[in-house]
Amino acid sequence: MDESSMSQFVASFGQIRWGVLFDSVDVDSVADFLLNSYRTLIDIHFPLKKVRIRGNSDYPVRWFNAELRKMRNTVEAMRLVYTVTGDAMDKTAYDAFRKVYRNAIQTTKKRAYASFIEDSSHKSRDIWRIINFEGNRKARVNPVDIGVDELNYFFVTYADNLVSSLTGSNVDALDYLKYVPKPVNSFCLLSVTNTEVSHAIGTLSCSKSSDIYGINSDVDAENRFLYS
Repeated sequence: MDESSMSQFVASFGQIRWGVLFDSVDVDSVADFLLNSYRTLIDIHFPLKKVRIRGNSDYPVRWFNAELRKMRNTVEAMRLVYTVTGDAMDKTAYDAFRKVYRNAIQTTKKRAYASFIEDSSHKSRDIWRIINFEGNRKARVNPVDIGVDELNYFFVTYADNLVSSLTGSNVDALDYLKYVPKPVNSFCLLSVTNTEVSHAIGTLSCSKSSDIYGINSDVDAENRFLYS
């Protein structure tokens, strides 16, 4: 932005037919006329150089579209005009359009994120990608010293100790749950059926890793009828 461009801008600004403003009583129409006049002249006299920025591979969603890019250029140009002229009307126009631009950013980003999550095949993973990106957090992977057999042994032993510590009862669990008072503002989970258990086991991913009893997902899948 130089003195010559500013002079041409002022000259073009003076050629606008301002009589339209005096004939109108609609505030919104007057505001639209002023903003459109500014945008047109700014695009003509202060074209911004386009700089290609290398994309960040961590971006979960490319939500900054061409419309937002155009609005950003207009905001920057209006800021330059206000900085040079110092006019109160230029400052008011700049503040108003900057607010519109910021609202457009929030709306566009929310829609892009919602669409990204809705179409995702792994929603929990991609939701955390967005959360970490917006919070400027990087995922950290800490090495685990414990081995697979030790890990399986820990969970199996913990479960055995927990079960053995429970007090025995002759009351049928399902019959007991039927008569437990349920809160009004709550939800209850029904017990799974044999068919659901069999289906869940049958859809397990294939893995050769075995637990402490030597059972893996392949063994479970082949013998799932025993659990029904």
